[in-house]
Order: sequence, then C-alpha cells, then structure tokens
Amino acid sequence: MTNFYVFDFDGVVCDSTNECLVCSSNAMKKLTGNSNYNYRISEFDEDLQERFTVLRPFVKGGSQYYTLFQILNSGMNIKNMTQSLFDQMHKTFFIESEEYKPYFYQARKELQEYNFLNWLELHTVYEWVIDFLKIQLTSNRLMIATLKDKDSVLKILEHYNLVIDPSLIIDQFEVKTKLEALDKILDLQDVSKEEIVFIDDNIAHLMEPKSDGFKSFMAAWSNVSESSKALAKANNIDILNDLKIFSGE
Repeated sequence: MTNFYVFDFDGVVCDSTNECLVCSSNAMKKLTGNSNYNYRISEFDEDLQERFTVLRPFVKGGSQYYTLFQILNSGMNIKNMTQSLFDQMHKTFFIESEEYKPYFYQARKELQEYNFLNWLELHTVYEWVIDFLKIQLTSNRLMIATLKDKDSVLKILEHYNLVIDPSLIIDQFEVKTKLEALDKILDLQDVSKEEIVFIDDNIAHLMEPKSDGFKSFMAAWSNVSESSKALAKANNIDILNDLKIFSGE
C-alpha cells in the first residue's frame, strides 16, 4: 500500500516562529490602536524572543497569539507550560482572541507588502522537507493541511520552486481542526484512511486523528516541547526527527 502524505506547514515544512512574533506583536498593537509597528526580528529584545519561542509550540492558530501575549504579560512561570494548560487559559480569552484574529492576518499581509524578502527570511525553511514534498507531489500523493493562510503557504513554496495546486492545500479558513481536514481529504481524494500518513508538530492536532484511526506522526525537528513529546509517547504517536522511514517508497 502506497502512502498518501498530509503535511502540516508551520513547524513541519518551516519554522515560522520569528514571523509569528512580528505579526502577532503588530496585531496586538493594531488591536490597541498603537501604530508603532516593528517589521524585523532584530527590533525585538532577546528575552521576548526566548519567551515567545517557549510558548509558540502550544499555539494552534492566529487567534491564540492573543492568549500567548496575555500569558507573557502575566509574569507567570512558563517553563512548565503544557498544551492542556495553554488550552485551558485560551478558553478564558476566547472572545478577545476572536476579535484579535483578523488583525493578525492583516498584520501578516502588511508585513509581506512592506518587504517581501524580509518576510520570507523570517521563516526557516527545511529544504530537505521541501525535497520530499516535491517527490510526493510528482506522484500525486500529497496534500497540506495547515492553520496558516493558504496564500502565505503558496508564496513560500513557490520561492523554493515548489508549485502546487491551491486545491491541494486546506487552510484555517476551510476547516477548524486537523481531523476535519483529514476527513475532507478522504472526500476529495481517491484514498483510504489506511493510506494516509499525517505529519504535524502540534500534539493537540495529532490526538484526534490518532484516536480516529489515522496514522499520525509528530514532527520533532522544529520547536516541540518536551511535555508534548511525552504526551505523544503516552498516546503511541511516533515521533519523527527526519523522514528517513519513508525514504524507501
């Protein structure tokens, strides 16, 4: 049986931590009426970058950066943060986060327009993953399921000479969860659940698909917390440091 691959994007194809810090910070300023925007990662102090990086793996979509900043501003000890605790805190800020969400995507669009090359350079792209995607795309065995916006994904992939049909990308404007995305792929593609290999870096995105019978793998080559890795192991979700186990196809 030949695998059909479904890849997450942020944290799997690329590390977008710096880009998300810039966008989410500017979105917070938009929300409060502050127009003193920053566009380069060098304009942020190292302490903020480090604390943001600790919390970034727990974020599941643009709206949740509002919760991330509330946690940062609270002064709480973030070293012991877990996905369940972050999710619990997000429920407290759900209404405010939804109000914040459009500002996040507006800030991303403005960042691209301000200096497109700078926006690209805020992403650390794993070119060996891109190479794997190219092979699977040639074999018509690939889709991307992401909570990033589709337009940004297409721009990044095109820059790395991977031109993909937009219909092969399901983004956060089409689905709310990764399980919903996988079920949609079953409807769109002539594949069975047993053929699908789902790769994501966020434990919260992996739990439901795993429970529903999808072959689910955690990509740990980016920024994944130790608590998330432990939860993956407890739920029999295999942890990948590379894609070598699939290289024989």
